[in-house]
Amino acid sequence: SGRHGLCCLIMAADRTGRNFSDTNNGSSPMSKPHELEFFQKTVFGPVPLGIDAVIMGLLKSRDFISIVDDLLPKVSNNSGLSSGELCALTMTKLASTEPCALSKLPQYAATVPMASWLERQDVDPTMFNRYAVGDMLDRVAEFGPSRFYSSCAVKLIGETELQNIRVANIDSTSYHFHGNYKAWDPKLDPATVRKMEEYAEYWAEDQVKVEIKHGYSRDNRPQDRQINHILAMIRSSNSSVALPVFQQVISGNINDLSSFAGFAEDSLPKIKNYVPNLCYMVGDCAAATFNTAYFCKQMNVDLITRLPDSLAAVKRVFAKADEGNVTWHTFELKAATEHKPAETIMLADVGSYAFANRKDKSMLPVEGKMFLVHAESMRELKTATVMRRANKEKEHIQTKLSAIAAACEKDVHKDVAAIKKSAKFCSIGDAYTIQSRAKYGKRGRPGHSAVPEEIELYVEDYEVELNTKAIEQAIEHELKYVLWCGDLNLDPQQVYLYYHQQADVENGWRSLKDPLCFADSFYLKSAKRIVALCTLLSLALLVQRIVLNAFRAYLKSSGQAVPRASHNRPTQSPAWSTLVDGFTLTGFSFNFENHRVEVDLSDSFAVGFILQADPEIKKMFDASHINLYIESIQRGYHKFLAKQAELASNISVLWKSPIHNAEVRELK
Repeated sequence: SGRHGLCCLIMAADRTGRNFSDTNNGSSPMSKPHELEFFQKTVFGPVPLGIDAVIMGLLKSRDFISIVDDLLPKVSNNSGLSSGELCALTMTKLASTEPCALSKLPQYAATVPMASWLERQDVDPTMFNRYAVGDMLDRVAEFGPSRFYSSCAVKLIGETELQNIRVANIDSTSYHFHGNYKAWDPKLDPATVRKMEEYAEYWAEDQVKVEIKHGYSRDNRPQDRQINHILAMIRSSNSSVALPVFQQVISGNINDLSSFAGFAEDSLPKIKNYVPNLCYMVGDCAAATFNTAYFCKQMNVDLITRLPDSLAAVKRVFAKADEGNVTWHTFELKAATEHKPAETIMLADVGSYAFANRKDKSMLPVEGKMFLVHAESMRELKTATVMRRANKEKEHIQTKLSAIAAACEKDVHKDVAAIKKSAKFCSIGDAYTIQSRAKYGKRGRPGHSAVPEEIELYVEDYEVELNTKAIEQAIEHELKYVLWCGDLNLDPQQVYLYYHQQADVENGWRSLKDPLCFADSFYLKSAKRIVALCTLLSLALLVQRIVLNAFRAYLKSSGQAVPRASHNRPTQSPAWSTLVDGFTLTGFSFNFENHRVEVDLSDSFAVGFILQADPEIKKMFDASHINLYIESIQRGYHKFLAKQAELASNISVLWKSPIHNAEVRELK
């Protein structure tokens, strides 16, 4: 149990959803007339056609189902759905951030017109179950997760679009788990070994053992097992948000210093195959190593990274800046608007720095230029960060002073001096009072004749104040950092802009680690499927970004803006959550009663986007198209209800809640 799409959530009330069998052995549809009415009123009501219909339409417009079917021919899936259909449905659910567990896949399929989406009369929601999807995940892992992702991503983004890409930003994150997942070693998996023998080139990234283990956690959950995930993001000339072009799953608790170097050595050549004009790879401090810079140079790619503040060369640069011995150049990033002042940045060329190989002196160093950055636009954010640290330190110092217990005054002064020395943002006044208290050998109130075993001294009436000067210096230090670029001729402002795009990857993690997405341990079952699910999550993120780019382009061309629930001003650059909410409020729905698609035209921005969208997307909302599959949709709903009732009748009474019992009685 846990959170996020890769973490496990064991829900006691999910017994029914976890036990769907194959549809070939399903029960006959129910025939009582009131069952559909109960289904409409109690379970789903009118089926919403929201952002997930747009996602499915986009996947079909890019021929995604056929692409996956070519990569993963169906070999052992008795549900009747191909690998491409299962993958498209799973990605649609993941990308639409439907707030329910992955173990409830049939329930999700029953809330969408699956038959019209797949354009098949013989499908029903019970086909989209954890057994079928789990089998598909196994095939993704056996094909090679990184290889599968890249094969799909190239088709979704478009080879022509990738020809113009010059910059890729990389970063990593971690996912935590509850459960006994240990590791997946592709070389010990018979099915994967057969795939390795079948393909002439099986990627090195996909042959690495992935361990789910304890260690440093970016989510502050070191008590749980974890894995790491690397993404490479690109930004094309006509896109407003970056697209993930490569992903790799690696073992948990792997240092980014080594994982980024491994990425540059093994994965960068693969990326260059379909992004031939890639010139720069950008990473944070973890990429600031000789190996990473060296392997980038081998592929004619220049590294752009931030140098660690602990580096001696960086400390010297900071000292020069404090002395006023650097020449600053000011650039305007964003012009002033009605609501915001202009954003400026100050840059200074502070010389060169070479990454050297300490183990092999025969290898030539990798030369690069250093640029000192002063990000004045980040002052408000950095001030809040430093103040939070200062207040936390003040509380910690007060706790330590209260805990002083010494045998003599000399030791008291010594302890106070040590605490003073450790303070960075606080100052402790010299005027404090030393008091004494008796300590007895037994607990409780001492008797009249009790003799204390010892007398200990403590301090009170001390003053702890924030050091304003130290805080101001810390803020100024936080606003400065040093960038390194392997291209000696690249404009400093362009270096900063490329590094500033690291926020693209951070925003990608925010979408991938949405707490509304769950997968329980019964669903995943193995580390092998966890690795494959990471791949589908990355593909879902890619599809999200493609839809978001298309929608923002439509808003810009039409001059419209989307209202935001968290802000009083509408925007032409909505976040994904704003877009999902907008489609939900628009009022697209398929109504069972009158068998038609109904649209609330009050929110014209979503309607306008649908009307000008790709024909495959528009078809998802077309009443005449859905009408072709009315009977199969209703038949599928009946079968789903029959399966639910059958499973519910076999569940122990102890497992049933009063509400669930009432639902079963109504169904019967």
